[in-house]
Amino acid sequence: MRLGASRIACLKLDQESLCYVMDLDLIYCVVANACSSHFIVFVLVVSFFLLHQPTCPFVPTSLKFDCLYLGVVSHAQASSVDSLEEVVLTMLQRFKTLEPREHAVETGGKPNPKVPYKAVILICPDVALADAPVWIDRLQRKLQPLFVAENALMLGEFHKNNNSSGLHNESFFPLRTPFPCLAMRNMVPSDIVFLNCPDYPLQTRIAMIQRYLDTFCVAGKKDGKDVLKAQEMIQKLQRENENVGV
Repeated sequence: MRLGASRIACLKLDQESLCYVMDLDLIYCVVANACSSHFIVFVLVVSFFLLHQPTCPFVPTSLKFDCLYLGVVSHAQASSVDSLEEVVLTMLQRFKTLEPREHAVETGGKPNPKVPYKAVILICPDVALADAPVWIDRLQRKLQPLFVAENALMLGEFHKNNNSSGLHNESFFPLRTPFPCLAMRNMVPSDIVFLNCPDYPLQTRIAMIQRYLDTFCVAGKKDGKDVLKAQEMIQKLQRENENVGV
């Protein structure tokens, strides 16, 4: 059985911080012959994201470009929320060093078209479902402003009891996965719908939307509908912020 891609990059989250590439056929072979729990986790998570292509159409292309990285975070590596946060922040620093990079030799130093599809999924199979709201959801909310405003990245939260509904269907829950996960990827224009969350203070929302505009407003290029929406949004928030100080 294949999942529609030749390779998947798996992060080895140990002190050496090594990366290696594993053929999916070999993963299935290892599961069948050795019952490696980590490889089973890899297969289940990748299967989930591929079987939900309408939810995350980005994943098949990420696999095609060999730029989807997976890492299993064990209890030994993250025995508390604080230690899981350290793992996530370490991976944040590593993210831009992973291939593909912004300007690659293969593209002659020009922007690499594969970069927008780079993503890291940190799988946390040892996090109990009852703990997911604190370990996964709360940590995602805490770190999202750092990811967006300072790095132009998005951090997503996934677990079986995630009750965030789809944008166009309140009965659909696209962020439910077999195991708790935190996923990081580059920001894309359609992410504007996530940046004006009332859970965050006005100034935090302004900072995130400003980074969005800095990323997607290109001089001499006609602004798309998402960018225009962001411009209207930040102007409204700035007026609200000024009124707060009056």
